[in-house]
Amino acid sequence: MGVLRRIVLPVALGVVTVAAAVGAVVLDQGEATADADGGDEAVVTPVLSPRRLPELITTPGADLTLRLRLIELLGTAPPDSCLVVEADGREVLAHQPDTALVPASTHKTLVGAAILETLGPEHRFSTELQAGGMDGAGVVQGDAWLVGGGDPQLSSDAFAATDEREEVARTSMEDLADAIAAAGVTRITGRLVADETRYDTARTVGSWRPVDGITSPGPLSALAVNDGFSSFPTSADPAAPRVPSTDPPRSAAATLAFLLAERGVAVDGGIAVGAAPDGAVVLAAVESAPLDELVGQMLTYSDNHSSELLLKELGLQEAAAGTTAAGADAVGQVLAQAGVDVSGATFVDGSGLSDTNLVTCDLLAAALAEAGPDSPLGAGLSVAGESGTLASLFRDTPAQGRLLAKTGSLNDVRSLAGFVTNDVGDDLVFSLLINRPPFVEDADVELRTNIALALADYPQRPPIADVEPVPVER
Repeated sequence: MGVLRRIVLPVALGVVTVAAAVGAVVLDQGEATADADGGDEAVVTPVLSPRRLPELITTPGADLTLRLRLIELLGTAPPDSCLVVEADGREVLAHQPDTALVPASTHKTLVGAAILETLGPEHRFSTELQAGGMDGAGVVQGDAWLVGGGDPQLSSDAFAATDEREEVARTSMEDLADAIAAAGVTRITGRLVADETRYDTARTVGSWRPVDGITSPGPLSALAVNDGFSSFPTSADPAAPRVPSTDPPRSAAATLAFLLAERGVAVDGGIAVGAAPDGAVVLAAVESAPLDELVGQMLTYSDNHSSELLLKELGLQEAAAGTTAAGADAVGQVLAQAGVDVSGATFVDGSGLSDTNLVTCDLLAAALAEAGPDSPLGAGLSVAGESGTLASLFRDTPAQGRLLAKTGSLNDVRSLAGFVTNDVGDDLVFSLLINRPPFVEDADVELRTNIALALADYPQRPPIADVEPVPVER
């Protein structure tokens, strides 16, 4: 449907017009009230005048001004596009709101909403060292198991030190090694066995295709360290290439074994991969940052690796299967249970890299509205001109500091979804999807920018003084 699907503003304006007319009739009946000092000024605004309800008269005007501006901008939009804008629950614009389109990385907002709904913001992922036990001298007789808990930010300090992103809450492998040594472990006579059985062993998603300017995430695993890369630039070797590990859990165990050796803890039997036996006890563990921080990092920096692991965790929680497919199905189920209409949507991955994901602008806006700008989901969005994927955009414009959004870009997609906050209470929630296969044009990028700026200008109202009660001299 087009932009004229629901026309509510003329009705509201009609109400204001009637009120104004009635107010004019009773103008002479308005009782003059002296000011507190007994002066000569009095408020003579009639009881039914719209001047007694300045918000009633200015809000529809602000909504209509924004609506008309957006309609004008959408004149350059390709046919496969949609835009939904609401102000404090009022519909401002609904352009093709139920058309299913490719969302790109705005899809991550739906994954974030679903995993937060399922696990809660305080949930943490745990990476553990398990064994049959140890003797009084701290010796583990036989094998010990490094058990992955799906932590998407498990990293060595060397990897974390070269991360250009600010305030990313990495889970330190060095902290795990310290915890093992602090627990009294001095030696493992058997092997250090990597256990990634929490999730499946699929390292990627079959429907992904090459995307210009976007690096695919490292190989996926419930036990992946350093985003699944076995080689990466460091301060000691800034020219080192980023090389995906061919065996992420084995790489994680090798990293831990090296760190244990630095702390005087010997591993006699080398490295292996396998499942920890029933009855193994936890000797030491390291926990991730709380889930709201992990989701925030995923959204702020559009972290593809994190989004895919969180999706597998969602599948495990909702369907007892740590797979991409189970997680994708769970996204729709969890959102539907929360009261969000998922009609027409197709969920395929967690990152939005797949062009077989399909969502509607209504769905994106509804999920965001359900959470709100002050929620963990809203707090995780990039801030225009200040953070994440919007840090370098919209500086020195009305959008800076007020537009909170998730960006999305594929070869043929540009998208944006989030909130515009202001100090008068009329926060906006919006979603914009632009699809133009096989490649977007410069005009599409400009359209996304101009729509964001138009939203940031809201609300454009006449000065309240122009519609407040008018003091006059008697």
